Amino acid sequence: MALEAGNYISVDMSNFIELWTSTDEQKEIAIKHDCSVDLGRKLIRRERKITDNNLSFVTDIIAKAVENRKNRISSDSKTNKKALKII
Repeated sequence: MALEAGNYISVDMSNFIELWTSTDEQKEIAIKHDCSVDLGRKLIRRERKITDNNLSFVTDIIAKAVENRKNRISSDSKTNKKALKII
């Protein structure tokens, strides 16, 4: 599903954002986009629809979740390789 004004984010995307972003990151991005923290949380929890005004928040929070996931997987990979060498 595309991110469009008038739609909610998908359930999967909501879960992905919740899993891969912290509350502090969500607050920081909401403030950056002149979006209230409460509205940001409601968008993530699918309690509010995307609008033209908050679309930039939604795309930025998704980007942050993807970045966090990528960094974590990369870090875990390096840790696993080091552990295998030790064993």
